[in-house]
Amino acid sequence: MIFLFANDEFKKSDGVIVTHLNGQAVAPGEEIALNEGRLALTDKGIPFFELATGFRMARLYLQAPEVASDHF
Repeated sequence: MIFLFANDEFKKSDGVIVTHLNGQAVAPGEEIALNEGRLALTDKGIPFFELATGFRMARLYLQAPEVASDHF
């Protein structure tokens, strides 16, 4: 789930609704296909993002703490 109203002056309780995602008009229950995955608006109007299959974060290699501390 994506919390869109966290930094807005209007809240969902004020009756604000999401009408566009990624610049495209979308209604509850619809989705937008992206290269990175699927961006959807649930039936309740909550934005949701699902990564494409096989898409993952790049690996991050860190040195062992005892090796890193030798540099100081």
